[in-house]
Parts: sequence; C-alpha cells; structure tokens
Amino acid sequence: MPAGEPVAGPEAPAPAAEHSASPLGYELPGDGLGDSADAPDTDALAAPFGASRLPESWEREALKPEEAEPPPSGEPLPRFLQQAEKQTRNARRLRQGLLAALCALLLVALAGQLTLQGRDLLAAHWPASRPMLATLCHAMGCEVGAPMALDQIVLDSSQLQTTDVPGELTITAELRNRAGWPVRRPSLELTLTSDDGLTLARRVLSPAELGATDTALPAEGSWHAQVRLDVAPLKVTGYALDVFYP
Repeated sequence: MPAGEPVAGPEAPAPAAEHSASPLGYELPGDGLGDSADAPDTDALAAPFGASRLPESWEREALKPEEAEPPPSGEPLPRFLQQAEKQTRNARRLRQGLLAALCALLLVALAGQLTLQGRDLLAAHWPASRPMLATLCHAMGCEVGAPMALDQIVLDSSQLQTTDVPGELTITAELRNRAGWPVRRPSLELTLTSDDGLTLARRVLSPAELGATDTALPAEGSWHAQVRLDVAPLKVTGYALDVFYP
C-alpha cells in the first residue's frame, strides 16, 4: 500500500429507521409487511353484484348496452329509402282520406235516417221543408203527413146513446188539439161493458169510421167524432174510450 494514502476503516452500519417516512410527511397505509386489515378486499370486488351488494349508479351506467347512434341528419338517405318513405306517406294519406270519406258518408246516412223518421214533425214546424221532404219520401216510398202527438190531444167529452133502431147505439166524442201545429187524428178504442162490469166487446174505431175526411187535426182545433154501431144482441150498459195511435 502506498504511503500517505488513508486507510479505509470498516463502514459503520446505517441506523435502522423505525418507520419509513412517506413523502410530504404523510404515512402510507400499510408498511409493506402484509397488513391484511387495510388491504382492499379483492374477493368482494370480484364477486357478482347480486351476491353481496347492489351495483352503484356508475356501475349500472357502465353495464347499459351501447345504443347505436342515428345517422347524421345532414347526410342524404339512399334513393330506395326515399322512395319507400314516399310510398309510406302516400299510403297513409290514402287511408286517412278513405276514413274521412267513410265518416262523412255515415254522417250523411244517419242524418237522412233521422230526417225520414222525423219528417212529419219537421214539416209541421218548418213548412218550407215540406217539398224537399216530399221528394225524399217519394224516392223512399213514404209520405209526409201530420205528426203524431198523443200528449197534445185531449178527450173533452164522450157519450153513448141509443137510437130508434133496436140494438143500435151512437157513440160521440169531442177531441181537441192543444198544439200550435196540426197533428195526426188518432183512433179510438171502444170497450162495451155489461151491468156487472164484464167486457162484452172491444173495437178500434179509425178516423175514417169516426167521420173524418182528412188525417190532420188542425192546430188548436177541435173534432166532433161520431159513429153508429150495431151491438145486438148484446145488452150494453157501459162503455170506455181510449185515444191512441195504432
């Protein structure tokens, strides 16, 4: 060994640090010696969501299937797709037009049916509509007459009398129309009874049999109905009259 060169002595062992210091003076979790208390549970993370806990919101979002993005609106469609869309729009418009026409036809048919059913009342309240209603009824095989209004007809009085002919009776009745328009003349149902109230005979008397020359009873007018009946050999002592439309 050359002279004057210092002799290196044995290196002193470095002092063992009790705890390794972390940067910035913070302690790190665990000291690398296998502290299982602070280590993450990899088994729990690897387990299915339903086995131990419910998935978080960010996990549910991550599990959603990706939706295909629509093609950009500015890019024109192929020609065959444009033709298909045009045919679809035309077919839709055709269906809508046919449906509207069918609805209009049904409404016209319903209005015509209601007009035919109420033709007599329409003609009585609006006389100007009578020619049109008569033309419509001529095509449909019906007639326009006075409307039936049984609630507007009042039987003021009636009488049963004998005549000079044996077995013959005379029935008279006074009827009045309370309505401000003409109504159809009603029929009368005559019931003949005996002394003990038994029904001996029943008969329907039409306006023609009661002496009427037309079918309409004028507005606020009266009607003197009369008929002679041969009831022999019945012994009639009582009667009843009912006003009705056959």
